[in-house]
Amino acid sequence: DASEMQVEMARRRLADRLVAGTAEIVLGDAAALPWEDGRFSVVASLDSVKFFPDPEAALREMVRVLRPGGRAAVTLADSRASWEGTVESGTADAWGMWYWSDADARRMAEEAGFVDVTVSVLPVVSKPQLVRGMKPAPFPVQEAPETAAPVEAVVG
Repeated sequence: DASEMQVEMARRRLADRLVAGTAEIVLGDAAALPWEDGRFSVVASLDSVKFFPDPEAALREMVRVLRPGGRAAVTLADSRASWEGTVESGTADAWGMWYWSDADARRMAEEAGFVDVTVSVLPVVSKPQLVRGMKPAPFPVQEAPETAAPVEAVVG
């Protein structure tokens, strides 16, 4: 997370997981993630990308840190503004919050390197776009056994 306050809150909330070594909390920039290529099998970013100064760079970084066949789930923006025609797709409002049409959200994820991209709208008040995608794998991806726990990254 880029916010020291959020990092401190996460450290308190996840203190038991930090002690157990099952969580890592890092202050940093989503456009320059501090992990090696292919580290994670899952990346999730909820209600954050819409505030990043360079959302496209953050999506490319998510692809970079995913293993081949790894999956991402990212919420991008409150889609109501796009539906109501009050905000032009690909622009940020006065508070720096980005908005994208569903077509632009898909294009942005694909240009970052994701395949099998889907864009849907979560059924909650703000109607955020949920973009899901996968990092290409050089061979067909097999489902992991039920007992295998994925390694996850939460960005933002």
